[in-house]
This record gives sequence, C-alpha cells and structure tokens, in this order.
Amino acid sequence: MFILVATAASAHDPPSSTLRLAAPDEPGDPLVVEGRVVDHDERPLAEVTVRVYQTDARGYYTPERPMDEPNARLSGTLRTDRQGRFRIETVRPGPYPDSVRLGGRDRQIPAHIHLDLAPPGYQPRKLQAVFADDPLLQDPYWAAWRERFDHPLLQPRTDGDRQQVTLQIEVRLRSDQKPP
Repeated sequence: MFILVATAASAHDPPSSTLRLAAPDEPGDPLVVEGRVVDHDERPLAEVTVRVYQTDARGYYTPERPMDEPNARLSGTLRTDRQGRFRIETVRPGPYPDSVRLGGRDRQIPAHIHLDLAPPGYQPRKLQAVFADDPLLQDPYWAAWRERFDHPLLQPRTDGDRQQVTLQIEVRLRSDQKPP
C-alpha cells in the first residue's frame, strides 16, 4: 500500500495525507488509523480536507479542561491523496472522565476520534469514529446514536507494539444536499 509520508512543513505548505497527531512520547497506546474517503459509487475523493481531533489517553482534550473540544491539544488537519487515502498516527483516545446527562440518565461518553470532512463538491460532514471493543457501546443509547448518525466503527487489531484500524468513509450526496 502506497502512503504519503509527511515531511517537515511550514505554515504555508498544504496539509499532507499523513498526520502525526500525537508525538512518539505521548502517553497511551499507539494507534494508526488508515482510511479512505469515497463517494456513493466508491470512487475515491481526492483533496478532502479532514480536521482531526481527539482526547488524550486519559479522556482530556486539554490538561486544564477535559471537555474543551475547540482547543483540543491532539488536533490537526490533513488532506486525502489522489486515491482518497489518509493516515493518522496517534494514541488511542480515552473516554471522557465525567459522565453527562443524556437520555434521562448519566452516561459515560465512549472514546472517539472526531473527523470533520470538507469534500470538494459535497456538503461538509462531521463524524465521530468509535471503537468496536469499547464496552460503553453496549449501552443501547450509544448503539442507536452510532447507527442514526452513521458514525464509523473502528475494529482495532494489534500490529507489533501498536493498534491499527482501517476504515472507509462513504460520502453520499443526498437529494437534500447541494454541492457548494
């Protein structure tokens, strides 16, 4: 499999299809996410801008404020290659440390990775990729949430000293969506 590897870039260089979200010394289990963005006919979508952000292994977006999504410390932007592929090198995120009131009761929020896609010619799409082996997904509330919003389900597998997942994200141009 051909993967573009990010090199040192200036603030003016366009994003690469590979994003190192977490430094090698970041606490947590190393994780590589390899993905592909396609249209409804499974044709690859090139040049899709993907904003990626997540919590650290403890479930915190920032050390000071765990729920501070807009200022997530582990965040960055990549752009898919000509085949719609991308690669994220990170650590496995933790679930939020505090529960929130949802569906009439307190619930823990499963570990997830935010993927905000901006595909040329399509409406933007915000996804939260969750992990199939996360016990919090056994809650019927989260199972229904994932199904309703078509959030990707990551199936981790061990590859040496790290976990690896592969996903395909299909971007559909629904009848109620118009390209920009």
